[in-house]
Amino acid sequence: MTSALDSHFGLAKQAAKGTPITADASFDFFFFTDGNGISPQSVILPLPQEVGSGPLTRSVKKVAVSTAGAVEFIPRASSLGHLLLGAFGDVASTVGASSNSHVFRFAANPFAQPYYTFRRRAGALGGGEVAADVKVASLALNFRAADFLRAQAGFVGIAAPQFVEDVTDWAPEDALDSSPEFLTCTGQLQLAGKTLKALSGSFVMGNVISLDEQRLVGSYTPDDAEVTSRAAMLRFVVKAERDLYEQMMYDPAQSGAWVPQILRDASLVLSFKSTEEVEAGVNYSVQVAMNGADAASGNGNIAWSVDPIALRGNRQVVMAVTGMVLADTTNAANGPVSVTLVNSKASY
Repeated sequence: MTSALDSHFGLAKQAAKGTPITADASFDFFFFTDGNGISPQSVILPLPQEVGSGPLTRSVKKVAVSTAGAVEFIPRASSLGHLLLGAFGDVASTVGASSNSHVFRFAANPFAQPYYTFRRRAGALGGGEVAADVKVASLALNFRAADFLRAQAGFVGIAAPQFVEDVTDWAPEDALDSSPEFLTCTGQLQLAGKTLKALSGSFVMGNVISLDEQRLVGSYTPDDAEVTSRAAMLRFVVKAERDLYEQMMYDPAQSGAWVPQILRDASLVLSFKSTEEVEAGVNYSVQVAMNGADAASGNGNIAWSVDPIALRGNRQVVMAVTGMVLADTTNAANGPVSVTLVNSKASY
């Protein structure tokens, strides 16, 4: 038997598709709590039943391969930037004396994403797996009271994976990220200048990367991994608040009547910090932002709704709030949705 705690998962950004990273020093490894990281996805096709063949299948063939995987992890200040860049596509960095600010956003081509090479070693399996031309298909930041900020990420890759017999030179122990985590007790969640009393919540960035139309005659591997659409969502469970409930369920103007208008307010503050400082007075932090416009402007690019309130004995009255991020052209600098990470790395 071998412990999963003796496993490692790392990645390195490629310059382009078809240029896998091989230099050991280029990889960053990070801790995770659950998931397979990245694994081969073989398409195994049985020979169809044919008249005269008898009752059993006569043959099975491998006809295609790609890679996919997912991890759950506790984000850390120095490695979270890799996955944010993978999920969004672009980063703008402001380098300071000690603390550096990195804004992750859509690229000029909002469908563009970088490719990565992934490495995985599963315990004392005696080898490792390598997957190139991988993209980040999803990234979720999840929070609940009195906890670490937690995250989930999903990946899709198009190159044929490789098994490496000797991974001694990978030296993952030397490249593991031990920088500070983010705590939910340091979090801020505000909307329209009001602090929401949140029990839990999440921000999800999803990229639809379908391989169905990427499989070509004459190839075992998909041609590319291209984003066909994106979605960004917010979901909070908060202690019931009358004004917000009325604005989201009935009328943003609080007339008391049900109207077809939807509350659109992007004056959202959603941020988390570590207890450690990058420099005096500046903590490691991560903050989610949209275009910042409030409901009065009419330009807010978060459309809000609230679930009908369910009541249960011996429980508080809470409500589940959902925000859908909309397309936006008013924020020329950072686009419709962005995440700002403050850490000590000059290159995010």
